[in-house]
Amino acid sequence: MQRIAYLHDESTICISRLDTNTDLAPVSIYHGHSIDFLELSQDCAYCLFRDVTRHLYIIDINLNTKTNFLAMCTYAQWAPLSNIVVAQSEKLMHVWYNTRESEQVSNVRNIRDMR
Repeated sequence: MQRIAYLHDESTICISRLDTNTDLAPVSIYHGHSIDFLELSQDCAYCLFRDVTRHLYIIDINLNTKTNFLAMCTYAQWAPLSNIVVAQSEKLMHVWYNTRESEQVSNVRNIRDMR
């Protein structure tokens, strides 16, 4: 399934299917804060986004759920060709191997802070 995610305005995410044989309306998700990062997973099942308050969220498109993954996120990205999320806060790198379990996260300290 092919989808596209885009900002309708600064705080509303729209997710549309690109299939030509579908009558499904785009999904709109209002967030309440301006969004400064937005990216779909490789299989288009999840949407990762960060708002201007630096909170990182994930939307499970099939279940229509939004989960807060991380506060004070400075960087986030999907690992290539996977549903693995990699994010950075001020002193830790965070890795979620299972996006449905936000509390199951692997953390790695910044090497500069280990001295």
